[in-house]
Amino acid sequence: MIILHSAVTRPMQRALRGLLIIAVVIFLSWIATSWINYEVLRTTPKPETAKAFVHWWLSKALDYSPDAAKQHEEAEGWMSPDSMESFKHFFWSSPRMKNFRFEVTDLAASVVKDKTIRVVASGRWKQRPDYLTYRRMKLGFGVIKVPNGYRISNWEIELFELPEHCPPAAGRELQV
Repeated sequence: MIILHSAVTRPMQRALRGLLIIAVVIFLSWIATSWINYEVLRTTPKPETAKAFVHWWLSKALDYSPDAAKQHEEAEGWMSPDSMESFKHFFWSSPRMKNFRFEVTDLAASVVKDKTIRVVASGRWKQRPDYLTYRRMKLGFGVIKVPNGYRISNWEIELFELPEHCPPAAGRELQV
């Protein structure tokens, strides 16, 4: 720092140095706080966004159209591997599931842990060919935030008017 000695007195130099130090400390603390807040925001899911993610994900995971294999493959990439195996077994392994269509009627989200959101999807399984008969279903999902978006960490069946091919104890416990 260049200060003209003749124009600025010694106490004024000290005051300017003090102000400069204070400004640097404030600036560095602002940067540190911004970085910490960014990390928290990046890793903590928001309930509304988690609901939107689950709605989008269900449109892929419970799609039984002729294009279902592609949709299921995309959904598989957004779920943890062990949860995906049980989900696959329950929803994708039976050829009878192709006779159903899932319709979401309600989504509710709540914070379970610091970095996990619990999303409950209520809906109806409509049976082909007429789609007039349906079975009610409620699924619970644990949603976590990862660097590239969201991921389904676990799932459970809360209510399912079961078709005859499904065992009553299917699904995983949602860890609260």
